[in-house]
Amino acid sequence: MRAAFNANTFSQTWHGFAGFEMIDKFLRDREIDLILLTHDRFIVIELKNWRGKITAMRDHWLLNGNDMGRSPVKVRPESVVNTPAVAPFPTSWLQRIFPV
Repeated sequence: MRAAFNANTFSQTWHGFAGFEMIDKFLRDREIDLILLTHDRFIVIELKNWRGKITAMRDHWLLNGNDMGRSPVKVRPESVVNTPAVAPFPTSWLQRIFPV
């Protein structure tokens, strides 16, 4: 699968970055596990080291019946709204990552 992904010209310009820590404008710290920069967007990925049956109860995730907290699907949109990372990337920064 990795070979097929890497051989595809569509994904050859994608870049991944892991382990971001930042502080939002309200001085709350935020952690982002993985960011993928694609040809036209960035994708924020939340990783979990969970094994077992995962179910939903309102906006919480349950792992084998144990409440694991609010779903990142609900928590992250609040982070994105409050995080300056949603601002457009500076052109010079993008050009270093995606040389023309």
